[in-house]
Amino acid sequence: MNRISFLLFILFFGNFLTAQTTGCGDPNAENYFCNTAAGQTSCVFEGVDEIGAPIFSLPSDFIDDGSCLLPGCTNPLFLEFYTQGFTASSDDGSCLTEVVIGCTDSSACNFIPLANIASDDCSYAEQFYDCDGDCLTDLNNDGVCDELDSNCDVIVSPVLTNLCEGDWLVYLDFLYTIESSDLDNFNVIINSINSGDVYTPEVASVGLNSLYDVAYIINTPGDYLISFSETGECNLGEFEIQIVDPLDVSVSYEVLDPLCLNDTGTLLGSLDGPSGIYQTYINDVYFTDISVGLESVEFAAWDGNSAIDCLGNNLSGNSATNQTIALNNFSGLEIGDEIGAFFIHPVCGLSSAGSATFDGGNTVISVWGDENGTSEIEGLTPGQEIIWLVNSASDGLIYNANIVWDESVGFVSGSTFTETGLSSTISFSIGDTYEDSFEINLPSGIYDFSVYDGACLIFSNDIEIMTPPSAEDVGYSITDNSCSNLLEGAIVFEPSSDVFEYTVSLVSLTTGLSMSANPDLPFSFENLPGSDYFLVYNDLTCGSSGNAVLSVSEGVSLDEVDLGEDITTCEESICLEPNFEQNVGIENSLSFNGVNDYINAGNLDFLESDYVSYGVWIKSTGDTGSTQYIVGKSATNPGTTLGISPDGNLYFAIGTNGASTQGYATAINTNCNQTYFDDKWHFVVGTYDGVDIKIYVDGQLKGETELNGGPIYYGNLPFHIGYRPDFTSYFNGLISDIFIFDYALSQNEIENYFCSGIIGNESGLMAYWPMNEASGNTIYDLGSNSINIGINSATWDIESNPDCSSLSYIWSTGETSLSIDVSTSANYSVEMINGLGCSESDEVNIIFDVQGCTDLLACNYDENAVCDDESCEYPDENALCDGECEDGYVNLDGDCIQEIFGCTDSTALNYNSSANVDDGSCEAIVEGCTDSTAFNYDSFANVDDGSCEAIVEGCTDSSAFNYDSSANVDDGSCEAVVEGCTDSSAFNYDSSANVDDSSCCYIEGCTDSTSFNYDSSACSDDGSCCYVEGCTDSNSFNYDSSACSDDESCCYVEGCTDSNSFNYDSSACS
Repeated sequence: MNRISFLLFILFFGNFLTAQTTGCGDPNAENYFCNTAAGQTSCVFEGVDEIGAPIFSLPSDFIDDGSCLLPGCTNPLFLEFYTQGFTASSDDGSCLTEVVIGCTDSSACNFIPLANIASDDCSYAEQFYDCDGDCLTDLNNDGVCDELDSNCDVIVSPVLTNLCEGDWLVYLDFLYTIESSDLDNFNVIINSINSGDVYTPEVASVGLNSLYDVAYIINTPGDYLISFSETGECNLGEFEIQIVDPLDVSVSYEVLDPLCLNDTGTLLGSLDGPSGIYQTYINDVYFTDISVGLESVEFAAWDGNSAIDCLGNNLSGNSATNQTIALNNFSGLEIGDEIGAFFIHPVCGLSSAGSATFDGGNTVISVWGDENGTSEIEGLTPGQEIIWLVNSASDGLIYNANIVWDESVGFVSGSTFTETGLSSTISFSIGDTYEDSFEINLPSGIYDFSVYDGACLIFSNDIEIMTPPSAEDVGYSITDNSCSNLLEGAIVFEPSSDVFEYTVSLVSLTTGLSMSANPDLPFSFENLPGSDYFLVYNDLTCGSSGNAVLSVSEGVSLDEVDLGEDITTCEESICLEPNFEQNVGIENSLSFNGVNDYINAGNLDFLESDYVSYGVWIKSTGDTGSTQYIVGKSATNPGTTLGISPDGNLYFAIGTNGASTQGYATAINTNCNQTYFDDKWHFVVGTYDGVDIKIYVDGQLKGETELNGGPIYYGNLPFHIGYRPDFTSYFNGLISDIFIFDYALSQNEIENYFCSGIIGNESGLMAYWPMNEASGNTIYDLGSNSINIGINSATWDIESNPDCSSLSYIWSTGETSLSIDVSTSANYSVEMINGLGCSESDEVNIIFDVQGCTDLLACNYDENAVCDDESCEYPDENALCDGECEDGYVNLDGDCIQEIFGCTDSTALNYNSSANVDDGSCEAIVEGCTDSTAFNYDSFANVDDGSCEAIVEGCTDSSAFNYDSSANVDDGSCEAVVEGCTDSSAFNYDSSANVDDSSCCYIEGCTDSTSFNYDSSACSDDGSCCYVEGCTDSNSFNYDSSACSDDESCCYVEGCTDSNSFNYDSSACS
């Protein structure tokens, strides 16, 4: 390139990046901040330097924005324009050295020692020749270089290409002008430098460029020496190459399936391995770049043309093959940002091929290429991608670069490497940071996920984004109530997936009330009564909702149990029995009135068997006063009969041996009344097996009798229902479900039929009349014999026996009978349980009142007793219960006689000889004056002793002024002695004094001791006291008539008293 063309190239550097922020901080700049108006108010003057220039301190928060305008060399024809490190705003005359463009490689034939800017036109001597064209070696002086004496001008260059997955293409490129027969049978020898062994590579199936070119694939990492044999006179030399391990890059990823049907799933992940920038693909479509280890890449790896790679190899760049990149027209960069050109090293990953630090102006980067013939990888190979990165000085992050390349004539793109190429940017701006992880949103499906390092596939795997479950795919679990009173009902909302968050509400369509969910199980609604419910759910995760109408059955209803009101009783014990209404059926039954309703079916001898079981459901509604016959085949003598005796007990009677042997099995009701006249349904079964007669009530054996009578004797007796054929003893109540078996049923069978009922096809069943026709005059047999019977007189009733009346009882006392006897005051409760486990309960408080004597007059009266037990005990006449006599009576010799009160002391003044109880009135004899008018009257004396004295009134106080020594009764006239002047003519007369103390005074005068004329002998002040001092001499000129005390001030001199006069006399007073 000549001088003019190079100068034109320089002009492509373009404008500088000016990012005005705060100001210029260089004091040498024309626009130094402290020289501006704003700076003069905020910069601090610190003094002057050695040449007298002022020194300032910039504000503490000042930021230099790179806008400084500095004087310098502005002429691009001078070297200083490029070496001063900034773009000068004005020329200061520093352009001194003219630019000399030329070859600066001293090994080149056209090396210019004075060149200070390298051109790319260095020329070199041909191989084996010097720059003058002479052979470097020509020992025989034949003018032909010894190396060419063989007439072989072939040069071999090895070219290595990464084929990925560990395979490397080693292409030996033969360059020649004339074919040489010496190479017709040449061999390539590849030796492992590491082991010394000969390595036999795979021959590559690639197109060859020339006759001698060969290509191999080597996939074993290591250092190799390539040499040749059988080359005749051709000296092809030998070469070292390096086959490196493939990049060890691991991919970690996680698939997050979508939550909702319309959502996308997410593929999250990152890479780990050598630093580099890798590409992700979905189904072979590029998605994004992912970086690894950018924080550790070294931008300024080259020092001149020297560097060290990650393997420790010393690298040397060949300036003859490098690519020169002119970077200008910057945008978004900050001073100090590093700009780097990188390539992917097969082992080291992202490696620098050249760099520069942005200083605010244009810059040039030499990008190094890989030198053929060396095992090390110095840089890029022709056509390899150049990766441009920016290391931000402010945040330390690595950014990609957005570059527009000038591809006009003379320039090549700087996105790929071109040996000796010249590139220039139209614009260069900072781009985005590289992500070190990836996040790819994908709809449900199966994808091929792959990661590439350039053209090399380093990872591939199939991933699946699962189709999410539907939030509307829900179910419900319903638990019905087994018993209507237990509230076992429950509805559980059951979503198919636990990834959704729901709110669920439940409303009873019967009551309209909202149900509360279990706080620990928010989708479970428990303790629900039987009802239809409306359930609404809302999916908070995906926004869907739904509802359903669900039913919880009410369960079996057990009638309420009633023990009655609380009882207070005087009885010693009472019987407790729960009262309840049976849950009767509605399948009809026959009602017999106990007067004249009956059924007589005649002989029906085919119902006769030696051994038998009779069963029936009955509800007895009252006593008729005689035996009530339910069903049987009998008359005056029992063949078989079920009935109720007048005492209310059920019985089963059997007659055998010509009616001479009879037996009964009786069932006594355990209720409080011990009767089956209780208006309740009962399942009654009588059995006879030839030995024992048994009767069962409600599935339980209630009575049995050993008969040992053999077969039953029927004696042509009629079959009857509701009466006995002699037209006596009618049944009063309801009858249903009569059956007859030809053998004695076991208790297990009876218990089963009690709850399950008869079907009609049971083995041994001779007849079964459900009696549920509801109308007509016939009851129909559902058994195999079809014995239909006409009704003589009875009426249909809609009521029938309960479905299952297997009831058990648990009392608070622990007893399990229907009724219990209690004799202790307490609170009693009973729980009634049917065969399904349904229960009802009630309680009653029983108080047995206290037994004892209730007569208040009795000695053993018990105030707590309510019930009198005739145990009262009474005292003797006129006596008390403790043996003492009553009030008004006294015990004399063991007898209580009426009391006579008085003084029983014969020495007393008032002794009463008839008194038997001393009343404390006895008075002792006391002698003294008994005259109440006497001076010495004695109120205690009851016998006068003549000592009375008459009363003399007066002052009896000897200290008194008027003391009377003869007085014996003080009359209150005593006067106290008062001393003082008793002379009323005296000035100090004391009217209250009754004894004169000689203090009377008769002198008047001044009594004030402070006055000038005080008179100490005066006792009466006459108002003459004088308090004025002055001249008391009336002859003096200054006589004071008011003065009463002379102060020696009297003056007797006459003269001039005017002090202003010439004859003033100070002694004159007149």
